[in-house]
Amino acid sequence: MKKLRLSRRSRAFTLIELLVVMGIIVLMVALVIPAVSGALKGSALNQAAQTLQSQFNSAQQIALAKGLPIEMRLYACGDPDSATADKADSKTFMVQALQLYSVQPNLDPATVKDIKQRFTPITKVEFLPRSIIVDNYITLSSICDATDKKHFRDVETNDVASDAYLHPKLPRIGSNYQYYHIQFRPDGTTDLDPNKSWFVTLHNTTNGVVGDKLPAPPSNFFTLELDATQGSTRTFRPM
Repeated sequence: MKKLRLSRRSRAFTLIELLVVMGIIVLMVALVIPAVSGALKGSALNQAAQTLQSQFNSAQQIALAKGLPIEMRLYACGDPDSATADKADSKTFMVQALQLYSVQPNLDPATVKDIKQRFTPITKVEFLPRSIIVDNYITLSSICDATDKKHFRDVETNDVASDAYLHPKLPRIGSNYQYYHIQFRPDGTTDLDPNKSWFVTLHNTTNGVVGDKLPAPPSNFFTLELDATQGSTRTFRPM
């Protein structure tokens, strides 16, 4: 009876087969990366939207509960993750942080020496996720109107550099910043003009100033509309 002879030779992959497998892997990676990147950007935008809406709602609720005006500040600054944020050019500032202050309206600003006597921070500075900003122009964010001196403070134009209660030093950005501010009154209303439409828009930005001050909203954005009289908010997202 003949014995079966087992071959010790194993079949190897040919060069063409290896190239086909590598091509499939490259194609899969090319398809997956944009999807993952989009999901991460969407997640960051959702987080920023929750932070923004929470700050607006908290400002009104605290004003009603404490019977004091609450000021919400939207900080425009350089990149807070940069070691040179305190030296950034104001032309490159983007709105990237928020904070709430309680206000003591009965004090005379001319006699106030300590920031805590007039404006007291009631929340820490909330920085938006990296690459997410509030668009810093009235087309997409009517609240961000640098010509409205009642609601915009700038060290260069408003001469508030010497007024520490108006322009305190902040973590990560120092004193090199500007800000838009809205006050919620004890009855829940705001100090904004009730005859105008007020809104802010969040979206993604990359590579410095690219993506800020857009003429129209990008494909993925979040807009919050504020009712100046009621102090209530509505939100809008693309479908």
